[in-house]
Amino acid sequence: MPPVISNTGPLIALADIGQLELLHRLFNTILIPPTVRAEVLNEPALAAVQTAISEGWISEQRPSDTSAIRLLNETLDLGESEAIALAQQTAPQWIILDDLAARHVAEAMGSPVIGTLGVLLRAKDAGHITEVKPLLDKLRDQSLYLSETLYTYILKSAGEAE
Repeated sequence: MPPVISNTGPLIALADIGQLELLHRLFNTILIPPTVRAEVLNEPALAAVQTAISEGWISEQRPSDTSAIRLLNETLDLGESEAIALAQQTAPQWIILDDLAARHVAEAMGSPVIGTLGVLLRAKDAGHITEVKPLLDKLRDQSLYLSETLYTYILKSAGEAE
């Protein structure tokens, strides 16, 4: 199975709501670039991510195309730039990104993109969670901005719309 690559934001979001393990259940192994690893290791609150790294189901891989990273870093942050460069190098099953600009760039470069909300929908479809709504509400409480339109769309997609 091709690898799955993640940027920092989705790792933080899933860890914040106690659902980081969903990544392991859905995708087995997650690759992260060095900047993402540094960002999560500098956050004491992200013990779940640090545990996953020590257990080996989240592992670091350095992208080899430094010129692509520099070019991408002109408009995106370094973690996103490295993640997208790594996706170009490894042809992943998914690259997990939440930032809209980064998603557009990755998609334009031919990478299959999924975000935190897509992970939750896949987890429900796979039977790893029974409801998406309580997790969406936790994400909103943790200061992840979700427009009402997106919130409603995700609930409809999960079969949980009222």
